[in-house]
Amino acid sequence: MTTQEFIARREAEVTAPMLDYYRSWSEDGEGGYNETHIQKCADLLDGFAAELAALDAPVGAKRDKKIMAAVKKLVLALNKLNEKTDYEMLETDERDNICVLIRDAAVQAGLTEIPEDDDVTGEWREF
Repeated sequence: MTTQEFIARREAEVTAPMLDYYRSWSEDGEGGYNETHIQKCADLLDGFAAELAALDAPVGAKRDKKIMAAVKKLVLALNKLNEKTDYEMLETDERDNICVLIRDAAVQAGLTEIPEDDDVTGEWREF
């Protein structure tokens, strides 16, 4: 998956639905997150895609290790972002969409060792 394909999927599957949901209730002035938080989430995901695109290790254990280091870095950053929003931003739908996107990008980048439960984020994810 190219970085542009990742960004298009991120926009369609993660950012646009988050913005739509946020805008459906934000007029009330309630909630723990805003459009700035959503943009930060998009930036973190896009940075992950760019990091994967820049990998130079051949397919195999060394590349797997680099991919999983990028996954860990992203997930820990998303955990912190979600904590800043009082754990309101990344709920079930968002989590599911983000985790599938991360997994797909990791596999497309050459990840060969997939966890048995198919969740490459599970070891670090708190959202």
